[in-house]
Amino acid sequence: MALFSKKTAKKDGKKDVVKAETATSVPRDLGHVIVSPRITEKATLQSGGNVYVFNVASGATKPEIKAAFLAHYKVSPARVRVVNTKGTATRNMRTGKKGMTSSFRKAYIYLKKGDTISIT
Repeated sequence: MALFSKKTAKKDGKKDVVKAETATSVPRDLGHVIVSPRITEKATLQSGGNVYVFNVASGATKPEIKAAFLAHYKVSPARVRVVNTKGTATRNMRTGKKGMTSSFRKAYIYLKKGDTISIT
């Protein structure tokens, strides 16, 4: 039995094997892939070199990010790099309560020379 297949009922004494659908064959709604542009001092400095930084969904893949960026900004990215940032433990100085900052995922999107976008 294959890893990603499942057996169906017997028909005329023979077993039929149906392959499971892969994750890439199912189209995903690209509207929720790019969450927001990441506007920080570092990201603003990098935008001069055709590198833009965006917060993306935690389960988004590089091809999905590339397709969502192309659909939204009408510019094809040259490269996409993704970074998972882990939340850190914090402590409130006044009350002494402990907490955590949120974990997030960000994508560095590199554009070809001469391509620009406006982040609004």
